[in-house]
Amino acid sequence: MRTLRAELTGDSYVTVQSLTVRGRTPVLTLCRELLTRGFSPTLRLEVYREGTLALTVRSLRERGALTVAEGEASPRFLPWRPLPEDLRGRPHPDT
Repeated sequence: MRTLRAELTGDSYVTVQSLTVRGRTPVLTLCRELLTRGFSPTLRLEVYREGTLALTVRSLRERGALTVAEGEASPRFLPWRPLPEDLRGRPHPDT
């Protein structure tokens, strides 16, 4: 199985090849972006931080379909849904 290597920088940036994405959940965001760019849904992703393997994604399809919900309880994975059309293009409140 083919594997891509990505590098996580800080808590909101991840880079693979010449593509860098930023997000609250950067690895999940990267998986979705790679899928939209035509990468294989079964592609494996290894994410490193400062040269140390931090996490492995078994498939872009699997993790690209998720987001993280935070609340009073511990964070949990939920199915990802795109933003409604009227909210797209607005800056994230944390920027």
